[in-house]
Amino acid sequence: LYNYYRDNYLKAFDYYNKSFKFHRDIKDSIMAIRRLLAMSNTQAILGDYIGSNITAVDGLNYVTATPDFKILLGLYHSIAISFREQKNYKQALVWNTKAIELSKKPEVFEKVGVRNILKFRNTRANILSDTKQFDEAVDILQDLLQEALVLKDSTEYARFLSNLGRVKWLGDSLNAKSEVLFLRALEIRKKNNSIPDLVSSNMHLAEYYFNHNKEKAMFFAQRAYDHSEVINNKPASLEALNILTALDTNAILYYKELKKINASLLDAQRKTRQIYEPTRFENERLTAEKEENKRQVQKQKTQKKWIIILSALTLIGILIYMRQQFMIHKEKEQRQEEKNKAEKTLAIYQTENRISKKVHDTIANGIYLTKLLISNEQNSARVLDKLNDIYHIARDISRENAEIDFKIYAKELNSMILSYISDTTNVFVMGLETIHWNQQLKPNKIIIYKIIQELMTNMSKHSMCSIVSVVFKHTSDQLEIIYTDNGVGLNSNSNTRKNGLAIMENRIKTIGGTLIFDTCRENGTKLTFHIPLSN
Repeated sequence: LYNYYRDNYLKAFDYYNKSFKFHRDIKDSIMAIRRLLAMSNTQAILGDYIGSNITAVDGLNYVTATPDFKILLGLYHSIAISFREQKNYKQALVWNTKAIELSKKPEVFEKVGVRNILKFRNTRANILSDTKQFDEAVDILQDLLQEALVLKDSTEYARFLSNLGRVKWLGDSLNAKSEVLFLRALEIRKKNNSIPDLVSSNMHLAEYYFNHNKEKAMFFAQRAYDHSEVINNKPASLEALNILTALDTNAILYYKELKKINASLLDAQRKTRQIYEPTRFENERLTAEKEENKRQVQKQKTQKKWIIILSALTLIGILIYMRQQFMIHKEKEQRQEEKNKAEKTLAIYQTENRISKKVHDTIANGIYLTKLLISNEQNSARVLDKLNDIYHIARDISRENAEIDFKIYAKELNSMILSYISDTTNVFVMGLETIHWNQQLKPNKIIIYKIIQELMTNMSKHSMCSIVSVVFKHTSDQLEIIYTDNGVGLNSNSNTRKNGLAIMENRIKTIGGTLIFDTCRENGTKLTFHIPLSN
């Protein structure tokens, strides 16, 4: 304390640190926190706001279940100030809010008193003005000036008056009230002869006159510098010299003094950190040991709980395993069923190919040969016509069940659809080339091919349409096929065509697809197929 009040802050910090270690070692947490708070405030005086923040936060580690609220609020306030000086206004508001909210509690209010609460509110106004929330800051300061304690205490009144002038000036540099407020606060402080407050007032006036009255700005900056030297407030001296050198670029003495003070501050900040760093290391080691002891106690307490928990988990695990095995078995059955469907589809396809080849190689060729022989007879016209009809039927059966070349599947499918073009019917295919056919399994390709072939055959036999379109679309998880014609629709040939529709629907279901029939159309037919993409 002797060194602190004689402005020997570095020595004071060293003694505070030694005192802290004694209190820490005898587990006197309240006095340990007091020393850390004093150390944090000393670092702030030396302009080391990062160090001040670290030390104050360390103090929170010693807060017990029944803390000294006045010291705790001091830590909150110190942390808020250090964050503000580092221009971290968001965190500054967080810690300032903690201080204000805690001070509102009745049991705390009685111990800390009104004066400290007024200090926290004043700090809040300053932080808000830093973030350009000037109206809210002005409201807080005007309320403070109406407090009974402030009206009786000229020191506090002058402080809030000067701060109000600064906030109004920051919000509107052309307002006429700021100068009056600054000068009025200065006069009060002159009467009180409070040197730290005179530093603040003169700095406010130097900043106020900086842009429009160089002579006055120089005068008040010089006064601020002189007063700060009296109380050995190096950060304030540095701030005043920054203004003086900015106003008079030829002032070599100011530059030299600024450089000297800046070096002195940096040296003091470095030394305080050197003093506290070993102590912090010891704190961390002791904290680690303390935490280890807690962990051991907690470990013993939880061992019994773990026996119950592990037993319960074992039972749950068995139930989950049994359910998982059931799901795996069910999934295997589903996969086998899908495999059987695929094999069945391939078997049907292969059978149809054999029938097609046999029809073509035996019946169709035989009929065609017979037709050639009879065509040489004069009286064989009716027989020839009948054989010709039978030949075309056999050829259609063969074509409908012809083998698919899967290497050129898209080309094969396109060729099959376009083969139904006739003198009376135009057929259009769109989007076929955009489909990733390699994402469909072979059985799926067979079903798709057969469904479209069934549609095209029914169209050629029954629809009496002039235009047919088959549109292919590809989405992220499915293939969409839209068939449209302008024929007579399903109603005119309900039994024949609806039987074909049922066959197609059964086929599409075997590969997990769906068929949608547009019932709103007055003329023609529109069918939409959705087929999931397979791996």
